[in-house]
Amino acid sequence: MKLSKNIIAILILLLFFSACTKTYKPRPKYKANVTDLKADVEILRFDLDFFAMDTADIAGGLEKLKAKHGDFVQTFLVDIVNDRRPLPLEQIAKVLLSIPEAIQLEDSIKKAFPDLKFAEKEIKQMMAYKIHFFGEKISPVKKIYTFNTLYKYGTTTHEDVLGLGLDFFLGENHVPYFSVEMLRPQYKRRTLTKEHITASLASAIADNALNYFCKAGGSKMIDLMLFEGKKFYVKTCLMPETPDSIIYNFSDYQIKYCEYGETALWEHLGKENLLFSSKKSDFQKYISEGPFNPKLDLPGNSASWLGAQMVAQTAARLRKEMKVSNPNQSIREIDRKVMEIILKETDSQFFMQKYKPTKP
Repeated sequence: MKLSKNIIAILILLLFFSACTKTYKPRPKYKANVTDLKADVEILRFDLDFFAMDTADIAGGLEKLKAKHGDFVQTFLVDIVNDRRPLPLEQIAKVLLSIPEAIQLEDSIKKAFPDLKFAEKEIKQMMAYKIHFFGEKISPVKKIYTFNTLYKYGTTTHEDVLGLGLDFFLGENHVPYFSVEMLRPQYKRRTLTKEHITASLASAIADNALNYFCKAGGSKMIDLMLFEGKKFYVKTCLMPETPDSIIYNFSDYQIKYCEYGETALWEHLGKENLLFSSKKSDFQKYISEGPFNPKLDLPGNSASWLGAQMVAQTAARLRKEMKVSNPNQSIREIDRKVMEIILKETDSQFFMQKYKPTKP
């Protein structure tokens, strides 16, 4: 968009700086009570075992891997590494183990992550929230396998297991990231840190939830921003104590920028006739990750962030109404019902009709 069409960005910037004279308080998020829930999730370092195989006896090494990690050996080599192209496991493993960059990368992973004890508590807590909102209907995960695919996949889902690519969390200044096209931009590298590990798993669960309950409801901007917003809302429910900068892959500055400018952003999308536009080239940057220059434009994914606020308001209203109309239902039953309703609903008016931008 031309600068003349981005006066709204400057307006938000002015609001941001004027509001920064006040003490900033993060927006409150709904936090379910999961003290009675315990997620029985095991984190297995498949990457260490795989790259420790003796290349002179790959067949024997694979048998040992299968004895320890079962079907994930097949899942990793065929589905993940080889993009579901069926080749002998020994052949796929031999190729991966012969790539010097993959070996060097695993050395970096071992140094950065000798273990994952620092993340275990947060991951299990996130999975407890998953049980609260979805039970075993979505991602009945019992095992999380770590792997290294040479910057191919960050997270994967396979029935009752999650896959975690540790090569995506080595820090934004990890030198090889600058040579990988999809990871090179600074806004992307900023998210490639160990602090984003649990959030990446929550994203995978959110994707599973959306795929289970619904598909995108249409091609208009409002439909897509609500669809993406639902994913962020699920992440927020799974990680209510986590800063929004981690949830949305924003900087702290971008979160404050959107919060202080929520009203102006909402009005801008309406005045520019973007909300009901089906011309994706006009609004793609607002519903996907991208760079941010506050003097010229709004943050990438700002409309997805706005969609999440609309979903959150609707969920809060439904939760309140259900507590009144169903006094005998448990909070957990209500939370699951509310989650199902908002994920299944594809009519944008359902979320728009009572939405009011939050004032900081």
